[in-house]
Amino acid sequence: MLFHQTTATKKIVALNKKIRAIAGGTSASKTISILLYLIARSQSDKEKKLTSVISESTPHLKRGAIRDFKNIMQVHHYWKNNLWNATDFIYTFETGSQIEFFSADQSDKLRGGRRDRAFLNEANNLTLDTFDQIEVRTKEFIFLDWNPTSEFWFYTEIFNKREDVDFITLTYKDNEALSPEIIASIEARKNRKGWWQVYGLGQLGEVEGKIYKNWQIVDGVPHEARLERFGLDFGYSVDFTAIVAIYYYNGGYILDEITFLKGLSNKQIADILLNQENTALVVADSAEPKSIDEISGYGVNIDGAKKKAEGGERSYVKWRIGVVQDKRISVTKRSVNIIKEYRNYLWKVDKNGKILNEPEHAFSHCFAPDSMVHTTKGKKKIADLVGKSGFLYTQNGIVKRFYDVKSTRKNAEMVNIEFNDGNILSVTPDHLLLLPNNQWIEAGLLCQSDMIQSVIYEQESKIQWLNIYKVFKQSLLQRLCKWEEMVFTPLCLVFGKWGDTRELSYSSQGREQGKQFFDKSGIETSSGTFIRTHDTNTQGTTEKMDREDKT
Repeated sequence: MLFHQTTATKKIVALNKKIRAIAGGTSASKTISILLYLIARSQSDKEKKLTSVISESTPHLKRGAIRDFKNIMQVHHYWKNNLWNATDFIYTFETGSQIEFFSADQSDKLRGGRRDRAFLNEANNLTLDTFDQIEVRTKEFIFLDWNPTSEFWFYTEIFNKREDVDFITLTYKDNEALSPEIIASIEARKNRKGWWQVYGLGQLGEVEGKIYKNWQIVDGVPHEARLERFGLDFGYSVDFTAIVAIYYYNGGYILDEITFLKGLSNKQIADILLNQENTALVVADSAEPKSIDEISGYGVNIDGAKKKAEGGERSYVKWRIGVVQDKRISVTKRSVNIIKEYRNYLWKVDKNGKILNEPEHAFSHCFAPDSMVHTTKGKKKIADLVGKSGFLYTQNGIVKRFYDVKSTRKNAEMVNIEFNDGNILSVTPDHLLLLPNNQWIEAGLLCQSDMIQSVIYEQESKIQWLNIYKVFKQSLLQRLCKWEEMVFTPLCLVFGKWGDTRELSYSSQGREQGKQFFDKSGIETSSGTFIRTHDTNTQGTTEKMDREDKT
């Protein structure tokens, strides 16, 4: 396996003006590379520095930059719980430098004290005023990143109007760590002109085929708004259970996310609904009449959705999309998952680039078709369950009904997880799996040291925890696991090739070359920051070398 210092990382490290703007397509590693750089700077500061990371809302921060930051720190064994202020979202490094996270809606933070460095994550979702307030209070530099889905204030007010701006565009080709499968998946969409312009080439454009447009993001639900309905979409082990409150206000509707979780029983769903401050009819997915009856038995006013359109499921889907398109819709900023779905819900496009009148399922969380599922009738390939219903074993051995199994994505990015019993699970990186601490984790964030729960069909259900032996076919920068062959200083910014360039990574000459690279960027290195990881095929060689040369 080759070791890479990605082109994206090199380009980001080379920026030297105060405003460092990075537009880019999908899988270009913009956010991860910027965080790696900021962490490395904070680790090597000679005097205390403050770095601020800002996103549009606290929920977006928690699911985005904060989660990425924690993953990077934990994977590299730099994380110390006592240095993390979970209340104020501030991490203090041993150097005394700090990285803080706050949302753009915290006006006291925006207009508060000064900082040395800043990072506006997904800057296209922030206002020009937010940028102005942060930039005038930032001493050294400020990073901006975004997907160029449409023109915003950077292009009209900043770019080509100031001398202190570095602007680069990154694409998936700048991230050499991507697997061939991911590259093939991206390039399979070349026929979609608008999509390819933005996500393939990283150029300013408009993604064609977006189903819903012009929704507004609002701070909260006004006191005068009238609660009309709750919407309920069932899920359990594979899909999320989603509950949304629907308010009528000033001629339009406001959506407020109540729940978006896996593993909820019908009793737990009922408790969530009964504990809402206001009551209204719950309209649920009519495909689960038994669950609707059970929830009703707990005292919830609930009914199944009436699928009025003729012509089957496809006609109904088109009809309900049309109903929503005709309404003025707002979404509360805490409704992170609704906003994410809204921004990524697209019409299908054929091989000639023609938009089809059918929504695609590119945002579904999927298994590979050959994945084996433990049903009450034995192990079955998930592909053989398409269009069928039945019962399978889920979390903690509970039997649940499955239905509406269907093909979703094609040429999707996949993560293959090999377990110590020899089985391999292939899922999309965003698919959630259960850890021993009862927390769900995205498959793309698993490492060799993790375990997940498996429920096996025998005479009765058998619950076991499987150790992960290997995780492969994913972006190295998505999460850097112990099994991967790489050498990095600090935080994977310098890569070598195992074997024939061993001296580059481990000799004093190699360390000096790495140090010269970081000196150009103001990052200090030392022999103690070198961390080595390896593939199982070279484990014996590496362990012998570890005994001879500890760093």
